[in-house]
Amino acid sequence: MPKFPPRLEWWDICRGPDRAGELLATFELLQKPFDESDLKAAYLTPPYARKTLVLAPFGDSSGQDLPPLELPPLDKDRGPIMPVPKGIRPILSKHRIEVLFWGVRDLKRVQLQSVDHPRIDIECAGHVLSSSIVLNCKKNPNFSVPVKCFDVELPENELYCPPITIRCVDCRSFGRFTLVGTHVISNLHKFMYVPTTKHAKSALQKMFPSEC
Repeated sequence: MPKFPPRLEWWDICRGPDRAGELLATFELLQKPFDESDLKAAYLTPPYARKTLVLAPFGDSSGQDLPPLELPPLDKDRGPIMPVPKGIRPILSKHRIEVLFWGVRDLKRVQLQSVDHPRIDIECAGHVLSSSIVLNCKKNPNFSVPVKCFDVELPENELYCPPITIRCVDCRSFGRFTLVGTHVISNLHKFMYVPTTKHAKSALQKMFPSEC
């Protein structure tokens, strides 16, 4: 028997025979009881229009007096905005991601050109953190600013946590950026810091009261 409300799950997305990613979603199929009153009118609501068209059955003009259909708020770019039912939306808590940008090593050529000015982008939950740009990778492949951090809202259930995407780009002349490579960290649990002493725990509670 299915459980209600349904739980969020990861679904594979494919582009032909190739894997294209994952979708975090839940689905619900409800059977609507048959009612003869449903045949009195049909409501056509295109996502690009706000007007409601009411059609009466053939040969019947009484249906023209039916009240208009109540619609949820409409976003002109995305259509009706449906609220997420309670019990499905994951519980979020505040986390701080600290990154140590040390340096790069053994970067291969891209488009027959050497990677001289690399930069690292860290993306998680829609937030992007960029490292400093290495001025000359041949002379010194380390970053001038080693430590950076940013705050994100992450689900408390680690099953729903988004991945961390690491991108390396080469900053070339005329403002061009060339992708050197990417890496995806899907499991964030091994990077979670849990304080072991009472003093550390109380300090964390003061910094992030919503997290503890």
